[in-house]
Amino acid sequence: MKVSLSEVLTLKQLGIGERCLAIENLHQEDMAKCVGALKQVDKFEAQKIAAKVGGQVVDFDVSEATEWSILMEPIRDLKIIFALQKYSPEFEDEVLTFYGKETKNLGITIEDLYDFTRLCTNALVFASKKPCS
Repeated sequence: MKVSLSEVLTLKQLGIGERCLAIENLHQEDMAKCVGALKQVDKFEAQKIAAKVGGQVVDFDVSEATEWSILMEPIRDLKIIFALQKYSPEFEDEVLTFYGKETKNLGITIEDLYDFTRLCTNALVFASKKPCS
């Protein structure tokens, strides 16, 4: 399955105001803690991990640094894409998250969206069998 940048939104694009900024900061902290485990996952392992968590590896490139992207759908029509960006040695690696544009119409609060994302992130890390640092 191919996904383009025009089909997704970021957490920041889905929320409004100071509450969203606080949630975005929490989300960035969470992802920074778990990137250590997930950056060790190669493309082959990503296939196995996606299968374990009920997701799928998708053809989604944020940039040339994208190593793999996994799409998870914890509830119908809530699509969350995790994209591993391998920047090293110039910059630190990171896992970016994106949401399908239909997320705007689901009526999910930014807090609940953060919780769904955190649960999916934890599932990916657990499936990788490498604890968050």
